[in-house]
Amino acid sequence: MRNPGASQLRTTDVEGHELDAGFAVLGDSDGGFALVLESRSGRSGSDSERNPDYFAALTRILALLGSADAVLNDATVDSSRVQDLSLSERRIPLTYPVRLAKVDNFNGLRTEITSGQRPIGRGPNAKKSGGNNHKRLRLTFSIPGLNGGLDAVTDLLTAAVPVAGSASGFVPYKEANEAPEVNIERSADLDRERRERGLAGHAATQNALAERVREAGLTPESPESGGFECDIASDSAVSRVVGEVKSLTGLNVTRQIRMGLGQALHYRHDARHSHANAEAILAVEREVDQYWVEVCAEVGVALTWPPEWPNLERFGIPPGLPA
Repeated sequence: MRNPGASQLRTTDVEGHELDAGFAVLGDSDGGFALVLESRSGRSGSDSERNPDYFAALTRILALLGSADAVLNDATVDSSRVQDLSLSERRIPLTYPVRLAKVDNFNGLRTEITSGQRPIGRGPNAKKSGGNNHKRLRLTFSIPGLNGGLDAVTDLLTAAVPVAGSASGFVPYKEANEAPEVNIERSADLDRERRERGLAGHAATQNALAERVREAGLTPESPESGGFECDIASDSAVSRVVGEVKSLTGLNVTRQIRMGLGQALHYRHDARHSHANAEAILAVEREVDQYWVEVCAEVGVALTWPPEWPNLERFGIPPGLPA
């Protein structure tokens, strides 16, 4: 497929379904190329909604370019309201260049890009935490030894075929890093120690759940880069199970469970496009009040935690065994 014009291109998910988010591939003066991803806008589900698959498309684009050993050289906000700002003021704070072939979590990189754009172009009276995370973006890339120029890039991004790997969009489980290091340049607004502790708690909980799944005779899986969004998945005897994992502190339980429950419902909804009986679990770092078990159960989500791993019996995972 050749580039038909600005912002008319569409990429696909890992199963070949077109994602509704327009982008363009353009030549760059430095010999690489630029990708302009149009903004998302409008109320979800309304006639005015525009580019609803913005986040999924950005993740997928990064993964596809990663398969071609592309390098992300710059990422800037490109909306009309920031055109009077300097390039440095419009730049999203990452550590450049980013060699995409070395990225093991494209959803995480996508989150850094979308979170990093929030303050750019924000009004002087706006809340410090305000600013949307789905603005028009201009990403510049280079691909060493690229043959075929822009046509080759366009074909890579628009071909309705999955990234090499599992046809289902999942691969064998990848152990999460339990000793993460946060790049302070990428997390200037966060306390580094707190952030690293949260990441470590998340990773340890996720790995413990994967081990519990194995002990029950099932096979844990990870989502393929650029594909389905969840932390962990498996097939039980009766359904596809997708899971979200959340770390906890004494102060953030309510926020984390609310957020995690929403993500679990999102994953289950998407999984049911290909697995009609898909189920969802929310795994948290430690035991929580029964109230939250009941809240999750009301919408069919199993809330669980180590080392007991309760509420997973229907998936063939009995409680009361060590993780």
